[in-house]
Formats: sequence, C-alpha cells, structure tokens
Amino acid sequence: MKRAAAVLLASFASTAFAATGMSIGMQANAPVQIKSATHEISDALEAAVFTNRSGKSITAYRIGWMSIINGKSKMLHDVWMNVPSGIASGSDEVVPAQGIPINYAAQKMVFFVSDVTFADGTHWKASKLDLLRPDGTHWKASKLDLLRPAPHKRS
Repeated sequence: MKRAAAVLLASFASTAFAATGMSIGMQANAPVQIKSATHEISDALEAAVFTNRSGKSITAYRIGWMSIINGKSKMLHDVWMNVPSGIASGSDEVVPAQGIPINYAAQKMVFFVSDVTFADGTHWKASKLDLLRPDGTHWKASKLDLLRPAPHKRS
C-alpha cells in the first residue's frame, strides 16, 4: 500500500507533506529536465526520472533542491552520481533514492538537476534563474510566493 501511495503522489505536479509542498522545478533552457518524481516521508526524493536533452552524453550529475522558508530560498545539492557508461542524448535516467530529509520548516521544496558533467569534460550548473514553475513563471522567494506567481519576463 505504501508503494501505491508513492506512485500516486508522483502523478501530481505538487505534493504536500504536512505544510511542505513538493514540486519539480522546470528547467526550460537547461540540458536536463526532471520529468517525474516520487516523494516519501522518509525521503523527500525517493526516486525521479530526468531526460538528457543536451545533444551530448552525460557522465555525472547532481540533484538539487530549493527550500523556500518564510519568503527566503536556499539552494542545496546532493552528492555527484557517476554514470561511467553515460546517459545518451535524448535518454531518460532513473535517479535512485537520494536520502534527502523533508524540511518541515519549508513551505515548498523544489527539485531539479543542479549540475551535469558531459563526456567531453565540460560542465553545466543550474542557477535560481533557470528554475521555473510549471506555468512558466520564475520561482521567486517572497512572503507572497505561495499566494501568487511572480511575473516572468522573456527577453
């Protein structure tokens, strides 16, 4: 029954544990994008799947998350996950359990791929400006963040 509940939770764009909402950060201009996630009380990111849309093979990655607490955001990341055989361009990668504790003080935890190393030795790193809500607006940490989205300006 516990596993069925986890699968059901993964089908929602945002899930809440107590008062902490869980969401996937959309990374419109990034070489990777998490496309599904499973959250558990014992692990804020029990599993995830991301797509390599870079055009290059990926040999290592890190998962990151942003905690929004009382209008302030803090970006954190987990350990490097090495993939010696590589993740081919256009392929999906299953991310194993990350052992991330739920931050019950946060109003929202937003998950994303924070860093990538490509087979050619180049690197990519996410920034707050890379993270978008599912509706295309920026995650802006403010006291009203959970009440209304921040406007997104396109250049």
